[in-house]
Amino acid sequence: MTEREFLNYQMNDAEMREWENLAAEIKEQFFSVFLPDIPCEIKEDILNRRTMAKEPFFGSRGYIHNRGYYSIQEGDKGSLYLHFSNLSFEEAKNSLIKECAHDVSYAYVSQNRSALRDRHKGAWHYCRIDDGIENVNGTCRMLSHLEEQTNWIYDEEYDYRKYWFELLLYMEKRMLPAQEYEREIAYYQECMNHSMTGKKWIFNIEQEEYQLQT
Repeated sequence: MTEREFLNYQMNDAEMREWENLAAEIKEQFFSVFLPDIPCEIKEDILNRRTMAKEPFFGSRGYIHNRGYYSIQEGDKGSLYLHFSNLSFEEAKNSLIKECAHDVSYAYVSQNRSALRDRHKGAWHYCRIDDGIENVNGTCRMLSHLEEQTNWIYDEEYDYRKYWFELLLYMEKRMLPAQEYEREIAYYQECMNHSMTGKKWIFNIEQEEYQLQT
């Protein structure tokens, strides 16, 4: 099938039941993970949207008899990205768990960015503080300044990605097979270390947190 055919495919009743069974299991697993800081509304919103068979302005997901599960996404200017196709139940579930964990964690961290920064800024050598928006000759720009912290742990500027990635890996550890979880650790450790020079973030599996090494 072409990408356009996947996008426009209409499941029959039996195929829809297969997709709904997958969506229900993903939701059940997410709500079985104890996440005291994340409001249920965030999880419900992300999970409902990411398991919709037809997500408006985003893409299409489903099941095709004798072909398996698929997910296709719409991009800018009509471009299409086939996220996956012809997957088994477990393969599709793992792929969507990763996607949902990524989005749930990001939604929480981005919505609480200032509160998280203020809570954790003392652990970082430097923290960038927003000073507001300046308008000069019709051009707006964000003003900020760096604050140096005392008794810091991480000799770096505050990076919200640490808390985003730690939270998503916390969820994935409790829902993914061990090998999939290990691959996710390697991937996000590489993301944390992008453009780093002379220092490196290492994910401590036992403590489930990133630690900075020189």
